[in-house]
Amino acid sequence: MTRERLMPVILLASIFLHRAIHLDQPIVENYVGRQIPTAMVARNLERGSGFLHPQLDTGPFPNLFLVEPPIYAQLVASFRSTSGIALEPSGRLISAIAVVLAGWGLYGLIRRREGSAVALVGLASFGLFPVMIRFGRDFQPDALMLGCVLAGLRSWDEYENSGDRRWAALGGFVLAVGLALKITVIWALIPFLLIVGRWKLSTRILAAIAMLIPAAAWYLYVWKEVVAPAGGSLAHSESTGIWLNLLFSTRVWLRFITYDSLIRGLCYRGFTPIGFVLAAYGLAASGKLDRLWVGWIVGCGLSIVGLAAKWHHVYYWMVVAPVMAVGVGRGLVKLASLAKFGRSAALGLGSFFLVVCLVQSASTFETPVEWQGLNEAIPIIKRANPLESMIVAPEAVLYYADLKGYRLEFGPEAKQRAAGEWRVRLSRPDEPLSLVEFYREAQSIGFLDESKPVELQGRPLVIDTRRLLVADVGSIADEPRRAAWREAIRRRPKTTILADEPGYLIAELN
Repeated sequence: MTRERLMPVILLASIFLHRAIHLDQPIVENYVGRQIPTAMVARNLERGSGFLHPQLDTGPFPNLFLVEPPIYAQLVASFRSTSGIALEPSGRLISAIAVVLAGWGLYGLIRRREGSAVALVGLASFGLFPVMIRFGRDFQPDALMLGCVLAGLRSWDEYENSGDRRWAALGGFVLAVGLALKITVIWALIPFLLIVGRWKLSTRILAAIAMLIPAAAWYLYVWKEVVAPAGGSLAHSESTGIWLNLLFSTRVWLRFITYDSLIRGLCYRGFTPIGFVLAAYGLAASGKLDRLWVGWIVGCGLSIVGLAAKWHHVYYWMVVAPVMAVGVGRGLVKLASLAKFGRSAALGLGSFFLVVCLVQSASTFETPVEWQGLNEAIPIIKRANPLESMIVAPEAVLYYADLKGYRLEFGPEAKQRAAGEWRVRLSRPDEPLSLVEFYREAQSIGFLDESKPVELQGRPLVIDTRRLLVADVGSIADEPRRAAWREAIRRRPKTTILADEPGYLIAELN
């Protein structure tokens, strides 16, 4: 009994410590476009923007990030203010703690249904999956969402078996927070309905509806902002339209990239080939599956069908990790029970799985090559850019320079989305400098709403319309559009090149 209680504690501690490596690493690994906006929101919340106004630092202003309630960002900002730890490490720590919370919830759910051996192996595999290592330390809310959902389901499970209403109160609160963090996991109510199977159906449905109240309240507020936006960026309106068009879209299933993303995410990037094989073996060949796991699989399947166009973002596969962990646990324990060489085979495959997971996810602890010029470029940008000037740059550059500016994009579709936030459409999006020239013209004719002054570092920002800085950080080796953009900047008249290195280019448009 002592060993059984000690082992999950050791595993959970190991899961946390592994994700706490290089806490000060810049948040530009994996999916940068998700981490940086979340960090911008957290920093502005700490500076007093307000929970209902999660602001980005990219124009037009105000630019509100309303995709989900900023629960994670607020938690990070509060933790940073209380602890004194820098913002990025605070975000990584919150995500690491969230994975521990998810592991605690998953372990309890597995142990009650599969036994301690499967629960321990499942917990270990859950912590080792590359998708859980890569995104279990990122500055984004997905790990916290999964932690709240699994912890909430375990709490409901404890209530169902003990009758202690304190577990029900905890489960209701935590699961409601998880659903609010990412409404895309609404299907987690299927496992909830299966856990409380002794209740009347009407009671179960009412409880599920009650746990959706926080998320519903937020999206009612967002709908008001979309229908009657009070100036500023149209990014939230555009995002709403994109999400509505993606829901249960049949067109995405006619594209090869959809199937490629699903196969890569499930069989390689998320869980490694050996992990996929072990999980498939354990789920299919190790006895009847508990209805909870069946409900989780059905929920994941509905999510894939409904949001197929989004699953190329690998972090979406985090929600599949719990049932994959159950499969790996069942598979290795079943293999170990076979006669003769079963235990040796299970130990060998388990060790091989561990090594493959660590090797496949090792790059997440390193700053990508394309961002290694960031540390050199930021001081140059700060020296060249007095606070009254605006800058066109990628979001990560704006964040680390702590400046307000305009988002730099290179592809035609991305440029049109950026310009669309200003209620305009580019006539020639294929031209390298079309977006930059639009920003320059918009600034020079006073396109900004001066009735709502922009603040930078606590004071009003008075914009100098006579100059506009542009900066790009990143490798151009495999990006012809980025290379064409830099060459166009070099050839542009009335342009002063401030720095031109292989990893970055900084210039001033007069």
